[in-house]
Amino acid sequence: MASQMDFMNDQSKNASLIPMGDSCWLVQFQQEISLDINRKVQALAEVLERAQHPWIREIVPTYCSLAVYYDPFQIEAYEVECYLWAEINLLNEAMMASSVIWEIPVLYGGEWGPDLVSLALRVGLKPEEVIAIHSHATYHVYMLGFVPGFCYLGKVSPKIAGPRLDNPRKSVPAGSVGIAGLQTGIYPIKAPGGWQIIGRTPLGLYDPKREKAVFVKAGDRVRFKPIDLATYHMVAQKVKMGWQPTPIEGTKSDGNSGGHQGRFIDYGARPGALWTPSLRNARSRRHGHLFLASSQSSGRQ
Repeated sequence: MASQMDFMNDQSKNASLIPMGDSCWLVQFQQEISLDINRKVQALAEVLERAQHPWIREIVPTYCSLAVYYDPFQIEAYEVECYLWAEINLLNEAMMASSVIWEIPVLYGGEWGPDLVSLALRVGLKPEEVIAIHSHATYHVYMLGFVPGFCYLGKVSPKIAGPRLDNPRKSVPAGSVGIAGLQTGIYPIKAPGGWQIIGRTPLGLYDPKREKAVFVKAGDRVRFKPIDLATYHMVAQKVKMGWQPTPIEGTKSDGNSGGHQGRFIDYGARPGALWTPSLRNARSRRHGHLFLASSQSSGRQ
């Protein structure tokens, strides 16, 4: 008889499921800022979103984990656990999440980038060299958070990396582009913040009136394009008139995750999945319907 380890691939070996109360599972990969790990997070998020399960309330991806909130009145915790193990086990490079590239125009320096000169002095470069390095790279959108639509992008070249400000600003204008460590980011709305601000984009990243309030999503890629003041005002005016940017290039997945998509398997007797002690004590393990991945949960909570 095959052991439980035979049902597991490298994806599940490097992942864990943690119960967060009675209506959320946290899928946690290795705890580090890694493009490969974040791609797994985004791929799993896209699989779950595309499946459109009525029992899933919300999916929240971060750098290296994914919170899956579900309706406990529609589905049992252990069934969600099994389903998630199944989808984790099926992740592979061929089904990575859809990704597009956005070009973000930025007016660098001056009142729009008040920390550009001081950052350049800190790293021993000219301001125009910092701009060239910052705008030359293509950045991965690791996650959105802090305020609606704030883009955490990485990684910044170590040549222009700088620490957060010792004294954060009480108010950072919407559209501000900043650097903090090896991260760069865009403030979608006016908010307090301690990132070093090197420029500002006239694009409105967040607009609750749009069908998609935030047009950039986690897993996308971003390039910054230096612009002059006249172009800044021209783009800002277009945005006021309702213009919205479109991706400059990108790829889309084929819509087939290869996963279970919510299908159940009818077992006469349930295989001995290993549940957390709290779930084992709180839930009765009745016979009936169970996800295919029931034999796969190997105690990695």
